[in-house]
Amino acid sequence: MENFDNSASWFYADEARQQHGPVMADALQALLAQGQIHRDTLVWREGMSSWQPLGEVAELLPVTTPSVLPSSGIGDVAQSTPTMVAVQTNSHQPEPLPGQTAWMAQGQAGAVEIDRSDIVYAGFWRRFAAYWLDSMVLGMLSYIIILPAAMILGFSMESAASGEPSTGLVLGIMLPTYLLVFLLQALYFAWMHSRPAQASLGKMAIGIKVCDENGERISFGRGFARFFALILAALPFNIGLIIAGFTDKKRGLHDMMCKTLVVDKWAYTTMPHMQKRKLDGVTIALLAILAVFLVFGTLVMAFMSFIMLGDGAWLSP
Repeated sequence: MENFDNSASWFYADEARQQHGPVMADALQALLAQGQIHRDTLVWREGMSSWQPLGEVAELLPVTTPSVLPSSGIGDVAQSTPTMVAVQTNSHQPEPLPGQTAWMAQGQAGAVEIDRSDIVYAGFWRRFAAYWLDSMVLGMLSYIIILPAAMILGFSMESAASGEPSTGLVLGIMLPTYLLVFLLQALYFAWMHSRPAQASLGKMAIGIKVCDENGERISFGRGFARFFALILAALPFNIGLIIAGFTDKKRGLHDMMCKTLVVDKWAYTTMPHMQKRKLDGVTIALLAILAVFLVFGTLVMAFMSFIMLGDGAWLSP
């Protein structure tokens, strides 16, 4: 067993690719007790030959460690309140993990190691479910803009002598409204995909994100252009979107045009084993709900068509 200086401090990498430290062993123990780090959290201290999971070096900590360390899981991520820890400024930086590519966040002093060898690409159905959620959110926000414009148009119709609005009036009110809605949607996706989470609200719910071909966060400009490429990919008949279910990296036409990928949120991180390799529960539930709506809507339309074609005669006594 390796010998360690009990006064040495530790470094650790969290689930969000952020390197933390140096912290004293008692602070590391406090993080462990609160569930902010787990037995598979990678840790390093001076004297260790490489990074190791905390569960494998727990006996080296100069504090009392629980016999059963908490394991990371989907419910464990970002559940706790950050803890103030003691920081030393005279400690050495940790050595890179062997066999992995170093990635350094801009403006940070230390390198965070990520695994680029195991990438789960988001398939068609996960992407479809995420886009459906985003469409619902954007649809509700769009009505906040469209309804006032429609009310203004209605008042203008009532004030007109003929009771019918002119073409110029309709275009003057509704055209700028729909252009504004369209612009806000483009800004929504550009901002959401270029921020640190790299995901819109729908993608966050499904657990996927957008990145460039190197696994890095895309720029706002590329995210903005990707929205317009998405529209082109949907023409005609959504063919450019459907091909995402058949290409090697699950890329749609808009991904190819903008050189982007849609991957699991744990891809290109220090914890690739957290990636979902099959449909997750949220996606399955959303697809099931959508299927029920489609079946119910089809039955209602068929019933109404039957009544109209039969002129309701079968309902007569």
